[in-house]
Amino acid sequence: MVLNFFSPCAMLDVFLPLAKGQRNGHFIAVGSLSAVTSFPGNATYAASKSALASLWQSLDHEYARYGVNFSLVMPGLIRTEMTENFRTFAPMRDPRGVAKLIFECHKNPGHSKTLGFENRVILAMARMFPETTQNLISRFQSILVPRKG
Repeated sequence: MVLNFFSPCAMLDVFLPLAKGQRNGHFIAVGSLSAVTSFPGNATYAASKSALASLWQSLDHEYARYGVNFSLVMPGLIRTEMTENFRTFAPMRDPRGVAKLIFECHKNPGHSKTLGFENRVILAMARMFPETTQNLISRFQSILVPRKG
């Protein structure tokens, strides 16, 4: 919670009043698809990313009238030190893709953006059919859910 939620809140305490006063600003946060559909074994991570996603969505609506935008990058599985020993059939993307997605958000503000067709499908399904999506993930977790190898 400290890293994924309270740290962005501390940043907002400093910069949001300035953006509102200038009637211009754009805040971009790195979230997770775990915020919209949890994967077994990462409940606390999903909870912290869900809190961030909810905050960003609420602030996007609340501050739009002041010209302040909020974009949330939900990159999916990224190849990092944290995931280097994970085994999964899900695509694991290069961190440079996240950087490109952040830059895309900077150029074209929008609430949630993700990498890859399969992640866009998961994001759309989770919004339209949350229970069905969760059931599918649970059913196919042995091949979808990353685990340490």
